[in-house]
Amino acid sequence: MIKRILACFLAICLCLGLMSCAQSNPAPTTTPAAEEPGSDAVAEETFTATSQGFGGDVTATITMAGGELTACVLTGDAETPAIGGNALSTLEEQVLAAGGADIDGVAGATITSNAVKAAVQDCLDQANGVEKTETLSFIPGTYEGSAFGMMGEIKVSVTVDKTSIQEINVTEFNETQLIGWGLDTAPIELLPQEMVKYQTLNVDAVTGATVTSNGLKSAVANALAASGVEISLLQNGPKPVRESSDETLSCDIVVAGAGGAGLMAALEAAYNGADVIVVEKAGVLTGSSTRNGGLLMAAGTEYADLSTEALIDFIYEDIGRKNVDEVRIRGLVEGSNDLLKFFMHQGTVIECVQNIWDGAVDLPAVYMAAAENPDCEIDLKEYTTSIGSYYIVPLYERALELGVKFLFNTPMTSLTTENGRVTGLLCERADGTSVQVSADSTILATGGFAGDPEKIAANRTMQENQYSYYGSNTNTGEGMLAAEAIGAAIRYEDDMPFLATLTSAYTGNWFLSLMVTPAGERFTKEYDYHNAVSADLNRAGWCYAYEIIDESFEGDAYAAAIAAHEDGSAGANVVAADSVQELAEKLAMDPSTLEATLTRYNELCAMGVDEDYGKDAQYLKPIAVDGSKRLFALKSTVSITDSFGGIQTDPVARVLDTDGDPISGLYAAGAVAFTDWIDVEYPGCGYGFAIALYMGRMAGVTALTDMGVPDVKDIVLLEQ
Repeated sequence: MIKRILACFLAICLCLGLMSCAQSNPAPTTTPAAEEPGSDAVAEETFTATSQGFGGDVTATITMAGGELTACVLTGDAETPAIGGNALSTLEEQVLAAGGADIDGVAGATITSNAVKAAVQDCLDQANGVEKTETLSFIPGTYEGSAFGMMGEIKVSVTVDKTSIQEINVTEFNETQLIGWGLDTAPIELLPQEMVKYQTLNVDAVTGATVTSNGLKSAVANALAASGVEISLLQNGPKPVRESSDETLSCDIVVAGAGGAGLMAALEAAYNGADVIVVEKAGVLTGSSTRNGGLLMAAGTEYADLSTEALIDFIYEDIGRKNVDEVRIRGLVEGSNDLLKFFMHQGTVIECVQNIWDGAVDLPAVYMAAAENPDCEIDLKEYTTSIGSYYIVPLYERALELGVKFLFNTPMTSLTTENGRVTGLLCERADGTSVQVSADSTILATGGFAGDPEKIAANRTMQENQYSYYGSNTNTGEGMLAAEAIGAAIRYEDDMPFLATLTSAYTGNWFLSLMVTPAGERFTKEYDYHNAVSADLNRAGWCYAYEIIDESFEGDAYAAAIAAHEDGSAGANVVAADSVQELAEKLAMDPSTLEATLTRYNELCAMGVDEDYGKDAQYLKPIAVDGSKRLFALKSTVSITDSFGGIQTDPVARVLDTDGDPISGLYAAGAVAFTDWIDVEYPGCGYGFAIALYMGRMAGVTALTDMGVPDVKDIVLLEQ
């Protein structure tokens, strides 16, 4: 039995980043130390300094007495609470044990660790009266350095003369194309130029590629550490401004958003001779389509025995419970084979097709792109690796060939209208300059709003605010709000998260365990597709759950969890107890509720039939409640991957007003308009990406047709 967790949402990791120290530090304060009988008083002095962490400033305050470091307090309110935030207490202990800044740091919180080292060293320099020069001075030569980016190690070579950085070359990296590299505005291309031009490491991260940006800057700092330069001068230098100017542009069709939906819409329009401009909020193609796991849902192909009718029935009847739009779903599925052939014609390599969820949903519908596939064989086989850029790169390159103009770092702020018709859009860049684009048709493909915690909190049913988000932080709903401002109909649906063991590498697989809510109640058939489990949890009103096992489960995919608890690395993600009463108390549950849940579950295990939820008998394993075996609770937190709902459109992407009538000149596709596609459960891998591509295609064709373009040609059908 193959156990797969949705790959596109597991590509999350922390990496090394630039640590910059603040230049200004308060004067040290001196206080008398407590006196012991028969001893002389020892004066205490405190020193404070800051350095740039992962999310913001990390501040170190140290106390020195008699030339020794006696106390250390670290604060960093902007650090990720579960990662860098939790690491600060451990780092305080390391600083005290080392008596200085020479510490090991905390694995998984490297950026925060380096910020602490820099801030503590700054404090020590103050204490020791170290005078800092304001002039750059290097030992001439070429230096190499490395740090971790989003997808792996970034290596650089930096050449300097006596007074300046002469050249920065990125020699090795494994970042995602069109996010980390491959564009003039991407970190690998842009940041080395800026650091040399302005002689500073204090350059802004590229919007949408912060982790790669920080990794690259940290690699350069590590290289220059051996050059004799005072690194803080480079880290704290004046921040250069990426200047632009106001622009007024016009075209046939303007598209907001350069994800899968936006690119498909632009392709359809440009293929038919339209003049197309795409405005993109980020500096790179960082939307959900590029970030996904390279998964596309399709049926009716020559590579797998799955008919279009079987997939339609699954999405519309089984998962959608007939509460979704059958017309849209039928169009999506019936056109999926053509779309797959189109991608392969553009150069996308397909490696394999997978079942939606082996054992639970045995439908071979998930097509996975690959970097290469020499034999061009597409089989139902074990998943290896894939990424969304394998699909997106050919689309972007094809769009450039067709003359599409892209404006990066240009977020849309509002739509322009005249006599009830949308006439284009307005954008405002970070430097305050504006871009106005007038167009016959405007297509919104700006993504959902899951990157805005306030919007998620206002449109969800889950209790508490404990969930993870693994999409793009640039998806904050601007397109949806702009459409709503001119009278578009918006439907805010409860977010449909999926449950994955993403809170810790030490959680289990939930097939064998008993899953309970934070109230101690069972809520699902544990052996099921993770989207189904999370939908059950969402309906129960919770955003996290616990897998309950005993120590006999150690060999059943839970050995890592138990070991992590024993060595302390699992933290609060794994809780152990010697009794049900103790476990309930540690989890803040009512002991009688948890005991009743366990008793009932064990009865079902003894019967060999799950009368309550229908779990397969082979996965029913009793849990010791008599104290003979230690109990464990493994926390699994919901991960929100995108918002569902948004702008309401007709089946061919025309935006509708609150009366149900089309708004002239306005179209929407992708996650900004996910209404009518999902009921309470997400159907499976590659579905959202397929929707984005299909509706982008519809938006482009419909806009051209409404503009009166004769004989509109569908690029998907003509280029296969």
